[in-house]
Amino acid sequence: MGVRFMHFLNRRASASIASEFAYDPFTSAKHPVYILLSQSGETADLIRCQKIINERGEISIAVTNSKGSTIERNATYSCLLYAGLEVAVASTKSYVAQVAFLAMLTGALDHKPNVITHLYALTDAIKDVIARKKEIQVLADSVADAKDAFYVGRGEDYLAGMEGALKLKEVAYVHAECYPGGELKHGPIALIENGTLVISLISDPAMASAMRNNLEELRARQAHILVISNEPCKAEGDAFVTKMVKPYLASVVGVVVAQYFSYYVALKKGLPIDKPRNLAKSVTVE
Repeated sequence: MGVRFMHFLNRRASASIASEFAYDPFTSAKHPVYILLSQSGETADLIRCQKIINERGEISIAVTNSKGSTIERNATYSCLLYAGLEVAVASTKSYVAQVAFLAMLTGALDHKPNVITHLYALTDAIKDVIARKKEIQVLADSVADAKDAFYVGRGEDYLAGMEGALKLKEVAYVHAECYPGGELKHGPIALIENGTLVISLISDPAMASAMRNNLEELRARQAHILVISNEPCKAEGDAFVTKMVKPYLASVVGVVVAQYFSYYVALKKGLPIDKPRNLAKSVTVE
């Protein structure tokens, strides 16, 4: 998400998975700045990356929810999220807070303080989702027996779908993957059969028509489709419609819906939501 924000400013940016970057820390930039995102500030892979960055004398900005953590202490600059205590192993509010920080950073670099107003509108849209969470529970209960699920989206909705699929895996033990809508016919559509659960996020009017065309392909193969859209993109039959916010933040509202959806699927299955099997709050080994 942060990379797309930087692209809005015509700034070169890329994203790396910490466990991969540590073994191939190449950059062609002369004076790079690294933004290190970690809820706990103790993620082993990211600490290894930070050590490499510091040895090269390069700048890093730690974005974390944990004051005094290793990554926060060893960064050139640090920004605390103040998202509050994350009790559950699977982070939720820290994700939203990270996106909010990246949006504020983008606004600061572009000298546009109105991003704060946009974030207040995002807060209102999230509050609306929370007020309607029982609607999400009804949807989740209806598909709680699904063994497989696919999130699909385009642009930032694809990125939001990756978070949705991750949460389904983490807390509901559902095999879930996310694919860009335009990539479905390049392989993933072969997995679609009668009753396959597909969750589509649609929040960008510029991509809504193309995404709905993709869904027609899935519908023709008898997929069970749930569409999470917003007011500018809504259509008859959508499972859940969120309030309108600025387009660059719209997918974040869909993330909150997806997080609630995963929670209620896990609740229906009677699973230990706060402490899923095989997972730890901080990954302290590489």
